[in-house]
Amino acid sequence: MMKCQNRQRSSGQAVGLLIVAVTLVMAVAFGLVALSVRQSHRARAQTAADAAALAGALGGYAEAQRAAELNGGHILRFTVSNRGDIHSVSVTVEVGDQLAVAAASDEP
Repeated sequence: MMKCQNRQRSSGQAVGLLIVAVTLVMAVAFGLVALSVRQSHRARAQTAADAAALAGALGGYAEAQRAAELNGGHILRFTVSNRGDIHSVSVTVEVGDQLAVAAASDEP
């Protein structure tokens, strides 16, 4: 009879350990998914900023906004500076909760 009680106690411990292990694996998986989404937004924000800066240097704000939107972002800041015939543009774009900055000019 003593052996039977020990088996039941061991079985109960195994279930508890299994629950802890599954919970830990799920928490790690959730963290990895959240990190992956953040990295994806960061990359998309940089792509959108680069495209918006290039489009803005050649076509102005409207083209920059269009390029940012085509890449899933929107412009938070758009700055133009002129030095003679050279136009430089700096943009800040947001995608999700990520910001990215890029600059471009129409200099040959």
